[in-house]
Amino acid sequence: MQRQGMRPGDHTISACSLPAQPPVISKRGQAIHGMISSKNALLANALIDMYAKCGRIERAVEVFRSQTEKDVWSWNSVIGGLALNGRAEECLSFFREMQRDGVRPNEITFISLLAACSHGGLVKEGRRYLAMMRDEYGMELGVKHYGCVVDMLGRRGRLHEAMETIREMRTAPNEVIWRTP
Repeated sequence: MQRQGMRPGDHTISACSLPAQPPVISKRGQAIHGMISSKNALLANALIDMYAKCGRIERAVEVFRSQTEKDVWSWNSVIGGLALNGRAEECLSFFREMQRDGVRPNEITFISLLAACSHGGLVKEGRRYLAMMRDEYGMELGVKHYGCVVDMLGRRGRLHEAMETIREMRTAPNEVIWRTP
């Protein structure tokens, strides 16, 4: 495409799936970032994801902050990236900022929050987000949410509570759930 003098559009670039080869950003990923002229959410989110997966979370946050319009997927990208990089407190801080900005979280947002709480040992906060998901946002817990909760409890040695959570699941536990605690 470029050899023929054509410049790829935003959707073409996004469809190429920005490569993430931890711990170093690939040359192809950097080249794609250099080609991006617009800061639309689709491309910015792909960049955030790429940088986060490569451990360059500061760069991911920088891309997030440069966005003029942030949708739930933009927030999910940065919150998920922070969770992935073990930055639980920052993850929760970004979620509070998301709420202040009036962006409604979705099920993916809560998976990232619960994963961050699990890896950060934040059981109290994890339970609070679980209740918020159900009570404030009227969302049903999926198997991934339950998996995060079971993992969170298991990591803190609260195996009885983890088993109770499995018994109370409204969906059938999968093999991952049973291997978690």
